[in-house]
Amino acid sequence: MQDQFSFLLSRCGLKFDPDSGLAHSLYSLRHTAIDMPIIRSDGQVNVFMLARNAGTSVDQIERFYAGRLPISREMARNLQLDILKIKKEQIRFAPYIEHLESQLREEVERVLETGVVIARSR
Repeated sequence: MQDQFSFLLSRCGLKFDPDSGLAHSLYSLRHTAIDMPIIRSDGQVNVFMLARNAGTSVDQIERFYAGRLPISREMARNLQLDILKIKKEQIRFAPYIEHLESQLREEVERVLETGVVIARSR
């Protein structure tokens, strides 16, 4: 199945993340499946059920997943997460996140100036 997924990503030009350079895999979908309910619910998802459904722990979601998301104190409170663990991870990843935000701003400015959207692929 990994080979089929890899082939599909290659055909679509999505084999590698354009910002990090890391290869996408089936495992990448796990991160999406955990991150998206948190983001889309604005912190209203039941994190205990999310952890149970994903076969992980709330601690792992706090440290590994939520720590890489822009989670406010209110969202952390809604999720019943430990804000200190999340902030610690957010501080650790701040340079990478700032780099991505800078690239995004530059790309938006370029598109607004030129009106041309360039599809990136590796």
